[in-house]
Amino acid sequence: SIAMRTTMIVNHALLTAFLTVCANADDVRKLYPKAGKIFYEMERAQLSGAVTEEVAAANIISAIEAEDTAIEDTEEDKVAATNNISAIGAEDATAIEDTEEDERRKLTCSTELAWHPFYLHGWKGGHCQYTIDCNTLSYATELGCCNGAFAGQANGFCYSQLPNPPTTGPTGSGGLDQYYPDWTQTFAKGHCINTRPVPGGPGARPLYSNMLECCKKAYGGQMSGKCLSMLPNPPTTAPTGTGGLDVWYADVTKQYLDGLCINDRPLPVYGVVTYDSQLQCCKSHYGSQLSGKCLSTLPNPPTGSPTSSGGLEVYYPDYSVRFPEGICINDAPLPNGRVIYPTKDQCCAGAYAGQSSLACSCDAKPRFGCPGVVAYTSQVVTSTMTLPRLTVPSNEADLQTLISVLKSTIEAILLVAIGSRKSVDVTILSIGGVNITRGLRRLLARRVSGGLTFKFKVLYNHGYTAGDVNFERDADAITKQIKEATKTETFEDAIVETLASLPNNPMKFIIEQDVVIVGAGAAGLAAARALVGKGGLAITIIEATDRIGGRVHSDTLGSTRLEMGAEDLYSDTTIFNALKEEYGEDIFQEDFGPGEHVYAMDDESTCSSDINSSTLGHCSDDEDWVEYNRIWTAYYKSNWRYTALDVSGEEKLATMRASGYPKPGKRAWHLYNNHFAAEFGTTIDKLGARALAVTNYWWPLPEELHVNVDPNLGYEDGLRKVWWQDTISNPAVNLMKESPVTNIDSSDNSFVKVVDANGKIYKANTVIVTASIGVLQAGKIGFTPALPTETSNAINDIGIDEGMKIFMKFDVDWWTEAAGGAVAWMIAKGPAAWCWPSYKTPSDDHIIICFSMGQNAKDLKANTNDDAGIIAKALGDLDAMFPSAAQKPSETYSGIGKVSDWGSKEYTLGAYSYVTVDTFYEGGDAFDGNARKALQEPVSNGRILFAGEATSLLMAATVPGAVDEGER
Repeated sequence: SIAMRTTMIVNHALLTAFLTVCANADDVRKLYPKAGKIFYEMERAQLSGAVTEEVAAANIISAIEAEDTAIEDTEEDKVAATNNISAIGAEDATAIEDTEEDERRKLTCSTELAWHPFYLHGWKGGHCQYTIDCNTLSYATELGCCNGAFAGQANGFCYSQLPNPPTTGPTGSGGLDQYYPDWTQTFAKGHCINTRPVPGGPGARPLYSNMLECCKKAYGGQMSGKCLSMLPNPPTTAPTGTGGLDVWYADVTKQYLDGLCINDRPLPVYGVVTYDSQLQCCKSHYGSQLSGKCLSTLPNPPTGSPTSSGGLEVYYPDYSVRFPEGICINDAPLPNGRVIYPTKDQCCAGAYAGQSSLACSCDAKPRFGCPGVVAYTSQVVTSTMTLPRLTVPSNEADLQTLISVLKSTIEAILLVAIGSRKSVDVTILSIGGVNITRGLRRLLARRVSGGLTFKFKVLYNHGYTAGDVNFERDADAITKQIKEATKTETFEDAIVETLASLPNNPMKFIIEQDVVIVGAGAAGLAAARALVGKGGLAITIIEATDRIGGRVHSDTLGSTRLEMGAEDLYSDTTIFNALKEEYGEDIFQEDFGPGEHVYAMDDESTCSSDINSSTLGHCSDDEDWVEYNRIWTAYYKSNWRYTALDVSGEEKLATMRASGYPKPGKRAWHLYNNHFAAEFGTTIDKLGARALAVTNYWWPLPEELHVNVDPNLGYEDGLRKVWWQDTISNPAVNLMKESPVTNIDSSDNSFVKVVDANGKIYKANTVIVTASIGVLQAGKIGFTPALPTETSNAINDIGIDEGMKIFMKFDVDWWTEAAGGAVAWMIAKGPAAWCWPSYKTPSDDHIIICFSMGQNAKDLKANTNDDAGIIAKALGDLDAMFPSAAQKPSETYSGIGKVSDWGSKEYTLGAYSYVTVDTFYEGGDAFDGNARKALQEPVSNGRILFAGEATSLLMAATVPGAVDEGER
C-alpha cells in the first residue's frame, strides 16, 4: 500500500531503494507502523509544497530502515528529524522574518502531551490522539485538532470520536441565515439547506449567503438540476435563448486560441467554472491566449495584450475566506499588516502549512493528487475507446453530429479531470477502424456493429509533469479523477451520461441491445436471469425507481427487518428452495404461527377462535360470525364456479342471504371486506365471483404457506443474495435506475425504440414490459403505434386497487393479555382491517402489522397527509377492538412506525392484481378466454411482450407468479 502510493512523490532511484526495503513485506502497515505514519505526513507536506520530493522520500526511507533494524530513535534522532521537518521549504525561502502567525502554523516539536492528527488509517479514518509527536501540528483540545486537521473530512469520523460529538442531523428545520450543501445525498440528488446545526461543527461545510449562490458553487456541474429545482422560483431547464445568465464561463467547445467566454443558457454539464464578469473569465481562463480572441469580444476590448491578474509583485494570504479554503493572492492594494512572500509557493508554505485541504498549494501549482487534477505535460496522446451502449449512426448528418459531440464532450470531461487552467484539444481520428479524415461516406458504406469504437488524439497544454505518462497506461488514475468529478463509474459512462444530457440529445444513437426489460421487479429480474442463462445476449433493464425488487421490499423498524410488500412464501417453489438452500430451514415458520384469530364484531364485542380464551368469548357463540365463516366453506367447495360471469362477490352473497348472510352496512359486513376480500387485494364488491372461484380451483401452489421469521433477514435481502445480485452484476446486463420509461415505439420494423423520462433513447430487438398493471392502466407508458384493442382491453379488464401495510412498534406486548393468549391475527372493524403481531423471532420490538386493501386504504388516507395520521387511525381501531384492555394500544405505542402505501407509489399505483367481473370472457376459463391470457400475447410482430404477476394465469398476485412470468 505504502510502496504503491509513494510512486506519486519519489524519484526513480529513491523508489527503487524504498521498494527493495519492502520487497518481502506481506503487510507494510503492520511491519512499519511508524514509517506508515511518517509516509502520510510527508505525502501531505510534499503535496502542499512544504517539502521537496527528495526530502519526503528520504524521511520515509529513513523511517523504514530504522524500524527494519529495530533501532529505537534516540533523543538526538528526534531533534534531527524535527529540525529537518521544521526546515522544509527553506531552500526556496527568502530572508523574511516570520511573524507569530507563521510560527503558529509551523510544525514544532514538543516533549509535552498534546492533541495531534493521526493519519495511519487514511483520510477517512483520520482522527486525533493525545500523545507526544514531533511530526504533526499540536492542538490544545481534541475539537481544535479536528477543526484544524480534518475540516474537510466528509464522513466526520474525527468529530465522531469526541466525548460529546456534534450531532450529524439537523435539530430543527430552517433557522440559519446561510445555506450549505447537503452531503448526505448523492451529487445527483444534492441540494442546499439551512437546517440547524451545521453538520460536523464550525468550518465543516462551506457557507453561502443564499440558496442560489450555494447551488451555483456547490452543485455547478449537477446535470439533474435537483438543487436549482428546490429554489422558491427555480429556473427553467430548457434553453431560453443565448445570454441571460448572470455568470460567465469558457466555451470549451472551441480550440484554446479561438476560445471566448459566454453566458448562454443552460450551463454545460461538466467542466463548469463560472466567473462574475466576462473580463474576469477571459483573464482567468484565457490568460495566456496569444490570439487575444476572448478579450476582443468584450464590449470595450483593451487595445493591447491582456494585463495579468493581480498586480503586486508579492503574495499574501487571503484572510477573507476560511482557513481550509484559503489561497495566496497578489491583488492590489495590499491589506494593512499582511505578511508578504515573494512567490505564491512560499506564501502557501508559510501561511497555509497545516492546511489539510491543500487548497492553497493546489491553487499555486496543480499537481497529481490535487482534487480534480491529473498530472499531464504538454503532449499528444492517442487512445482508442469502445462505447458498447452506442452505435454508429446511419446517415451523414447524424454521424457528423456525433463526432462533434464526442469531441466537445471528451474535452469537457478531461478539463474536469486535469484542471480548468489547462487546455485540451481532441481530434476524432477513426470510427470502427475507418479513418474519418478520408470522408464520412466511406464509413457509412461499411456497417459497423458491436458498439461504437473510435480512435482519438488529445493535445494537452500547460500540464504539470510527473515524468512520461500515457493515457492508456494511466487509465486507472484518470478514471478515479473522472469518477469523483462526474459521479460516474468510468470514462465511458461519463461520455454516455454527458451525451444523454445535452439539449440536442445525440443519444438517439444509444443502445442497440438484444433485449430491453422495463422494470426491475421480480418479473423483470427473472426475465434477465433467464436471458443471461441463454448466453450471448446484450440486456438492458430500465427501472423507474432508485432500487430493484419492485413490490418485494424489506425495511427495518427498530432492529427488525420487515416486509413492506410481499412476504408469503410457498413451499416447494424455486424461491422457497433457493432460500432454504442458502439459509437453512430454521428461518421458516408455517403461516402466521400458533395463536388465536380475533374478530371485532361491533363496538362492544370482540370474539376469539380459541374456545379456551380466558378473556374473550368464543366466536361460535356469535351467529353473525358463524354465517360469515360459512363463506370460506362455500367458496372453497367451488360452487361459485357456476356463477354468471358478470356477478360480483357482493352480488353472490346477496343470493345467499336467505341463509342469514348480512347486507352491506349490517353488523358483520366489515368481515367480508377486512378479511376475505382483503386477501385478494380489494373489497368484496369488486371481485368477480366466478373468476375468483375458477382460479382458486386450479390454484397450483402448495397449501402449506410459510413466512421468514429471521429478524435480521428480509425477503428482498434473501432474493438479492441468491439470485438478483448475480443477475445485475453480469457483464451482459446493463441496469438503468431512476429512468421511468415514457414511450415504447415499434413503428420502425427494424427495432423497437424505448424512451425514458431523462431523454435517453434505447434501441432493441425485443422489449419485455414488466411494469405493474396499475402503471399500464394509468397510461404512464405510451405506445407508438397504439396497442391493439385486445391488449388495451386486457389491461383494463384486470383489477388492481389501493393497498397499504402499516407497521407500529409498541413498548410492550399488550395483545397477549388483552386477548387472553397468543394471537395469530386480528380483524378490526375499522379500516385498519387485518392486523397481526410480527412473527420475527427473537425480537423485543413488539411490532403489529396491519393490512388494509381497497376502500379501507382510501379511508385511512382520507383527511390526513402523513404516516402519523394513518397510524393514529389504525391505533383507534385497535383501541376499539379491546375496550377493556388494561393497556390500550394507543397508550403503549412507542411513536415509531412506518406506512408502506403501494397505491400512492408513482411507479406501482396499486398493491397487486385481482379478478373482476370483466377478467373472464364469455366461454373463458382459467387457461384461455381471459384478460390475463390476452395480455400474454406478444404485440408488434412479437417484439413487445408483457410479463408480471398480473399476466400469471394461475399464480397471480404472488412472487412465484411474477418469477414464472418473467421466465416465460
